[in-house]
Amino acid sequence: MADTRLVVCVNERLGYGQKSCGGSGSRALIEQLDGLLKEAGLAIPVTEQVCLGRCEQGIAMRIAPGGRVFYRSQGTGFIQNRAQARVL
Repeated sequence: MADTRLVVCVNERLGYGQKSCGGSGSRALIEQLDGLLKEAGLAIPVTEQVCLGRCEQGIAMRIAPGGRVFYRSQGTGFIQNRAQARVL
């Protein structure tokens, strides 16, 4: 069985008015998530992926392998709650 990890989109779309995860601060979010997981004592890596195909919905993240996709608006609270409960 593959190890659990968080995958965060870092895609930067070019062009006026095109929303992208990278342009919305996904790399800063990766640092924040790393800190939250370390605080909780969880050795879960946070990795970058160029595109999850959902830039229009916000910074897209996924619990891998095979987990749900969620967005920054859900992200840190979702991760923080799971990390505290240790049920990521």
